Amino acid sequence: HSITYCSNNNGFSSPEGDILLTSSTKVQQMGDDVSIRIETGYEVLIVRGKNSLEASEWKKAIELNVAQIGDLARGYFIKLKRWEKKRHFFMLHKESITYHPSHTSTMIVSGIFPLTETTTATPVGATGIMINSCLGRKKRWKLIAESSAQQQNWLDAIVHITIGLKAKEAFFSMQKHPQSGIEGAVHSGNLAMRNSSGQWIGHLFALRKDGLFCYKGSRELARRFAVTPNTSIFSTILNDFSFEVVTFSEVLHFNAVSREEKEEWISVL
Repeated sequence: HSITYCSNNNGFSSPEGDILLTSSTKVQQMGDDVSIRIETGYEVLIVRGKNSLEASEWKKAIELNVAQIGDLARGYFIKLKRWEKKRHFFMLHKESITYHPSHTSTMIVSGIFPLTETTTATPVGATGIMINSCLGRKKRWKLIAESSAQQQNWLDAIVHITIGLKAKEAFFSMQKHPQSGIEGAVHSGNLAMRNSSGQWIGHLFALRKDGLFCYKGSRELARRFAVTPNTSIFSTILNDFSFEVVTFSEVLHFNAVSREEKEEWISVL
């Protein structure tokens, strides 16, 4: 989630810098219609396109990217290593934590901590965090946050990531034994799901504690959708018995076989 820049089209192998986008980034097309103003909270950038269409396309692309950022954990920490203390910019990803020289140099990765379903993060004092891989060759990072709020935000975010990784492991396990996912489901049944082309395609779905699972046919596990307490469900009029499920990262449209089945799905979700 950044804008990388270089002096020519062939220079991306050695970029000159990048601008980190944040969830609070604001993009505004300026009065001349060919320039856009980007405010990230860290810095302000004004760029100029070839014409108003290119500027508009960049504005839409940046806004789409920003909408997907949500509340990703990013920020400066002091990393402790024996007697050394050094300040770095840290970014939490889906399966790792990386640190960088600064928020303007995120293309340079100074170090990486792979996350697994066994990773733990525990508070140390008022602002410290101990991250432990809990694997055979134990990897540990001790970080000092800039505030207790930042400490808690990262602790919660890492827990959220590890829960997702555990669910991912369960997904692959059910790919080997797909019927076990249906048998242990809270609710299951056939639903039509609307694809990106607007077509309604029928699938077998099973709702479990660790997500909503979509099957191709009755045996092949195709995909898992995360369902959390923040997931929203709405009745819609796109089809006879349609409803939508809004997750952290996407909006899903479904159509049930009857009104009763639609209401039951809404209730259990």
